[in-house]
Amino acid sequence: MQDFTKEMRASGGDFTISFWVRPVGPSSLMGQTGRFFPHINFLSSVSPPQHQLLFGKWVNPNGEGRINSKCRSLSSRDTYWNVEIKEVSKGGWTFFAISSRNRTSAAGQSQETRTLTNLGTDRELADFPICLFNDTSFFSAIEINYPLLITPIRMVAEVQPLAKAQEHFLRHSEELSIRTGPRVANADRVESTIPVDKKEFPLRSILMASPIIFQTRAEPSSDCRYRYSSSWVERQHEKAIGSRCSRPFECDENVMSSAFSVMSCPGAEPDSELAFGLKPIELLGAKGYADFLYSLTDSQFVSRNNSAGQQALQDTSAFVDSLTQTVTIALVFFTPVEGLTSVLTINADFASTVGAKVTFEVKHYGILEDSKLYFYLVVQSLVLINVLFLILDAVSHLVSCYQQNDDEEDAMELLEPLTGPGSYISCVCVCL
Repeated sequence: MQDFTKEMRASGGDFTISFWVRPVGPSSLMGQTGRFFPHINFLSSVSPPQHQLLFGKWVNPNGEGRINSKCRSLSSRDTYWNVEIKEVSKGGWTFFAISSRNRTSAAGQSQETRTLTNLGTDRELADFPICLFNDTSFFSAIEINYPLLITPIRMVAEVQPLAKAQEHFLRHSEELSIRTGPRVANADRVESTIPVDKKEFPLRSILMASPIIFQTRAEPSSDCRYRYSSSWVERQHEKAIGSRCSRPFECDENVMSSAFSVMSCPGAEPDSELAFGLKPIELLGAKGYADFLYSLTDSQFVSRNNSAGQQALQDTSAFVDSLTQTVTIALVFFTPVEGLTSVLTINADFASTVGAKVTFEVKHYGILEDSKLYFYLVVQSLVLINVLFLILDAVSHLVSCYQQNDDEEDAMELLEPLTGPGSYISCVCVCL
């Protein structure tokens, strides 16, 4: 599209665009007249929507093509050229072509736009320059308002004679005919067909059970980590009661009595309070609320009991809120080829002071059978025997050390007269 736009601007804005359209059934036909009016819009931008070229039914009885321009002629009240299109076939393919000359030719021909179908042509002369809304792309999107079939679009950055466009239509119209069978005989088709063997590949891993999402929560509290925060929360509650809950307005009793009803900090774990219609349970070594993951991802609302014991719709997007401390998603996979059970755990910590911290953990549990099981038992037995030998060796060393210590104490008692104060050995040592 960029190359076509570049060539189009180089040729002064001249272009020829052609394609084929066909209705797909009664839904393509308009009203009680039963006529087919293709509505095809070429947009230079989607947001905001800006049309550069439009085909459809507005003023002319057979439909029309409009070329919008960013520039506006001083002699025109509109910002587009309006060229009528001849009648369109409602049963087969219709050839569409629009050819626009955007500049006055050397022969003195003024600006002109022509439309062509296989049922006729029409044209209009105007002194109206075509300025693109997007200098790099003639259009970036196509809008089709009614069901129809459309072929690839042929774009040429020049004004082609309608006879040449008609020749292109006649040369390729046979390709668009509906075929009721193959073009060649079945025997020739089989000989020219490359045999393809279909092979089935087993899945590497599958989910053994529905994934579980588990969250831990904290009760709202007016007692914060910092004393200033606690006092500020209480002041906000007093301000709300004085301005929003005074006459003639009224607030609920829990709002009037709870300082954390306006602004709160996370407090202790909830005891038996319902959250999202769920009762707290013990799971993964913590107390929290568990649900099936698909209940939250596949549905926008779920019906659960509220605190009053009544059925109420719960918005699934509210499962995680400002009181959520941690969220854990547990998925259990099984790999038949390897005999592995894998547990994937995704943990998100929302209680962090710097933002959510997400970690994951994968644990694999293998299946041991036949020779692998026997080999494992042999290895474990050898390990246990080795540990037993190490324990016996350590005990023998402790016993020998204990006996050696007793022998040394007996020897010291026998040598005490010789080594004590005033003994011969002591005198010798002193003299030396």
